Parts: sequence; structure tokens; C-alpha cells
Amino acid sequence: MRLRTCAFFFYILGQPFLANSLRAQSVTLPKGYYIVVASYLSGQEKFAKKYSAELNKAGRHSSYGFDAARNYYYVYLDFYTDFSTSIDRMLNTRKEDGFGEAWVRIMKDRTEQKAEVEIKNEAPSPPQAK
Repeated sequence: MRLRTCAFFFYILGQPFLANSLRAQSVTLPKGYYIVVASYLSGQEKFAKKYSAELNKAGRHSSYGFDAARNYYYVYLDFYTDFSTSIDRMLNTRKEDGFGEAWVRIMKDRTEQKAEVEIKNEAPSPPQAK
């Protein structure tokens, strides 16, 4: 009984480490604009992979990647470096059957994301007296 309790305890403690090591093996999305057609929670990579494979089998070029800042996998059809182009392509994608809710996911590099978080955590400056 004691051995089973210890094994269970180590199993529970090891889960976060296992999840992080598996997540590190996934493709992290680089900076850019993605035409996203589906999103999955961090523990659902197999669903993202499966849906991407189904789209590819149906003749659509798709891929998936991980957004570490939000802990989501995104299945995307296209990637762009220009915002305006990505919006135009997303609007065209929405006209296609099955992609009526496609959206553009903007991925920033990690230094930009960190700066954005730090700004949100700063206390507002007091108003200046005239």
C-alpha cells in the first residue's frame, strides 16, 4: 500500500514536467500573421495534428503550431509577414465553405510580448496638477 501511495504521489508531481517536456517538442509559432481556422488547448495537440492532417488530405495546405503565451495550438492555413495582406486573405478564406469564422492571429516575438505584459502591470501615473 505504501509503495502504491508513493508511486501515485510521484506520478501526480511529474505531470506538469511531462506536459512541459511534450510541449517543448511542438512547433512554436514564429512572429507573423496566421490565418487560423481552429484552436486547441495546450493538452490537445493530437486534435490539432489530426485536424491539420484532415485539411491536408482534403487538398488544403495547413499546418499547426503552439502559442506559448496563450497555451493554445492553432491550426492555420497561411502565414504572412504583412498585416494588410493577412486581413485580405482571411476575408477571402471566410467566404469558403467551413471557414466562416477564420481569424488572423498576430504572433509577436517574445521580447514584444514581455514588454506588453510589463506595461499592463505598471500602475497608472497620477494626473499632473496645473
